[in-house]
Amino acid sequence: MMFEGEAAGLAAREMTDDEVQQLESILEEMVAENATESSAEVADEKFHLHIAQCTHNDAVVSVCEHLWKLRNSSSVSARILEKVRQAGSKPRIEEHRRILDAIKSRDPDGARNAMRDHLQRVVQQLLDATEAEALEQARREMSAARQRFALP
Repeated sequence: MMFEGEAAGLAAREMTDDEVQQLESILEEMVAENATESSAEVADEKFHLHIAQCTHNDAVVSVCEHLWKLRNSSSVSARILEKVRQAGSKPRIEEHRRILDAIKSRDPDGARNAMRDHLQRVVQQLLDATEAEALEQARREMSAARQRFALP
């Protein structure tokens, strides 16, 4: 939230008109990707990394790319994201559009807040999936215990 929020705020000041148009195109890719059965989120990652790149700050780009690499290479993250996808969740277009609109309006505070709101929702969704998985595991364990101690 900290890095990508700040990246969005900086991008709102630094993005060229051509870069804003590219971001709009990436959002349309996300719309098309969401319409498929694919669980890939290629356009989502592309959207976030384009914002980082448009800060024109190598340190911001490096950190954001590293964070996405960590997310993509983590088995724990992959398992949780799969649970979220199984629940039917896909990148939320309206949240990304709020980020784009703030950037397009050259509103750093609006872009920063829209990105933070979006990422807070993502974190909450991941926590909900983790909680649901833990509850399901507890239910299975309790069911197994009941079966062990049940009268014949």
